[in-house]
Amino acid sequence: MRAPGFLAITAISGVLALNAAIATVGLPLIVVRTEGVPNWTVAVITLLNALLVIAFQVPAARGSEDVRGAARASRLGGLSVVACCAFLLIFHNGLSLPVALGLLLGAVLTITAAELFCSAGSWGVSHALAPDKRQGDYFATFGLGFSTAQVVGPPLVTLVVEAGRPGWTGLAVIFLAAALVYPAVARFAERLTHTGSSQPAPCGTPQ
Repeated sequence: MRAPGFLAITAISGVLALNAAIATVGLPLIVVRTEGVPNWTVAVITLLNALLVIAFQVPAARGSEDVRGAARASRLGGLSVVACCAFLLIFHNGLSLPVALGLLLGAVLTITAAELFCSAGSWGVSHALAPDKRQGDYFATFGLGFSTAQVVGPPLVTLVVEAGRPGWTGLAVIFLAAALVYPAVARFAERLTHTGSSQPAPCGTPQ
């Protein structure tokens, strides 16, 4: 609690981590609920996502070693989720199969980009801001954001799918706001780290 900058970046990174639930829960739900789209499309989506992550995780992480680069990657990740939501806003029952598959392909590509950039940004910013002698404490705290996203994400995305266009619009607004403020929050956390106010003294040390 004596590291407000780090807690702030942990919270906003947790929001961006909700992107994983779109790929693992949202897209499969959309496929099985859409008439005319074969259910085996879920397997194709999952395989394509995995192959793209394997192929592009290293290039996506380049430049995210410092706070500024990591913030830029996270912002790109958040904007990629907004693009994914735009594809899913257009998607609906009654589309021809080629159009439906094209929109799903766009959603897979953008949500995979979000996964790559958000992951790279989160790793970069957490390592850049964690004090050398307190990395275990700080990494454990940062992990709380991802754990919360893993719990909240599936039911939240299920509700979004049920809501349809209003749900995807609301989710896009959340990710857009998170993406736009992320660099400012990262600079705030970095500034506190450099001034020493985000590095609490060990337990038992007088303040």
